[in-house]
Amino acid sequence: MDTVLSAVPRQTLINLVGGLVDEDALREVGIEIEAVPGGTRINSPPVDAGVEPSVVDVASGFVAAWAQSPETLQTWSRLMLGVLEIDLVALENDPEGDELLGAIWDAAEGSFSGIEVATRLASR
Repeated sequence: MDTVLSAVPRQTLINLVGGLVDEDALREVGIEIEAVPGGTRINSPPVDAGVEPSVVDVASGFVAAWAQSPETLQTWSRLMLGVLEIDLVALENDPEGDELLGAIWDAAEGSFSGIEVATRLASR
């Protein structure tokens, strides 16, 4: 008999966008994060519905993850870029979204200078 993974609850993705990076909770719903040379491998089952967060939502999540620790922000950033069901189209369509997307890429690589950008955009 094949094992069927249930879908990741949409609320889990919303919480993740908001900066809640609880690796144990993510593992419970089937999202596994593994450090590999040069980055992170993310394995996740399908989700019941994807999310398209606003620029403010993403910026707020960046700030919340940064407030926890640099490591949390790095993991959060990698998840934001790696979980396909989190659609960052709002960042692509916003004049300031490219700056925030760049800050997320930088944080994923270990540079946390984008907190000023995220803080400014979170308060829009």
